[in-house]
Amino acid sequence: MKFTDDKGKTGTLSFTIPAALTAFGVDLQEPSESNGLGPLLYKELRLTGAARVSGILKQGINGAARFQLILQGRGRGCTEAEDFKNWRLKITGARVSHAFYGSLDKPE
Repeated sequence: MKFTDDKGKTGTLSFTIPAALTAFGVDLQEPSESNGLGPLLYKELRLTGAARVSGILKQGINGAARFQLILQGRGRGCTEAEDFKNWRLKITGARVSHAFYGSLDKPE
């Protein structure tokens, strides 16, 4: 991923998608029609691992960098790509952390 600040300076972030992830599902006890499919859940998929940073992202990250990518959504018990609408990406280092967030497009 390439990032550009308001002065035109750039930085890159790269990481390998880990083989395992952590999944969360929480029943918020909100009224909804289940149609026998169970409650509507708030869901998160969390991926973490080592990251490589350069440029403007490198400042303050001395040594190893880590990333955490969280996909957020709502849906029933089965996990489907359509359930996830938002994402949050956090990069951490020894002295600094950066956080980015946004929306996901509908899967094709």
